[in-house]
Amino acid sequence: LVENSPIGWDATSIPTHDESPLGMVFTWAKSLIDLRKKIKMKEVDVAHIHVTHSMSWHRKRSFMKLCEFYNVPVVLHIHSGKFDRFCKGIFGSSVKKELGKPNRAVIVLEDRWIRKLDEWLPTNTSVVRNHSIPVIGRENFTREGKIKLLLLSRHSSVKGQMFAIEILRFLKSKKVPASLTITGFPKKGRSRALNFDGDLDLLGWVSEKRKRELIASSDFLLSPSKY
Repeated sequence: LVENSPIGWDATSIPTHDESPLGMVFTWAKSLIDLRKKIKMKEVDVAHIHVTHSMSWHRKRSFMKLCEFYNVPVVLHIHSGKFDRFCKGIFGSSVKKELGKPNRAVIVLEDRWIRKLDEWLPTNTSVVRNHSIPVIGRENFTREGKIKLLLLSRHSSVKGQMFAIEILRFLKSKKVPASLTITGFPKKGRSRALNFDGDLDLLGWVSEKRKRELIASSDFLLSPSKY
């Protein structure tokens, strides 16, 4: 949204996530301060808030409350694969109340989530799918004899890195030439690559330029999810 904001609009982002618990608390507090400053300076016409389950919901709820206090319209963008499980718990009534408040619009990623979350979503919920910016330069792509797999993610068990590694292990057991590159792994994780004869490359964070190069030179982009 920041890089491709609608015509006539300017967009900025306020990061709210951090990997460490202490860093998360600090980032949460700082992001609330940043949003309040922007609102008071009349820089916010609409707030677009991404929210998942668990602590993400409770953190983002504080942003909703802040926008509500200053009468700023909010788009709530739900993109959790197990938001229905969260709603079936003790926080379901809170979710339904918050999503149904005036001056708010709710969007989900797929039609099936309209059905799965029907009990908690307002009737005017919209489906807005994630888009992918085309990768240029793929016309020069040539295969080097192996199927090249790629997983782009941060280092987290929920991102399916071990599942992706099992895909590579399965292909190798079937004598299919394949290699796998995973971003987001800490450098200490590189030792695991020894079990795959160099066909598993565990990278740390990569630049935007490097990410596009990896996409352009891969056969398959993996997006495994437990949910």
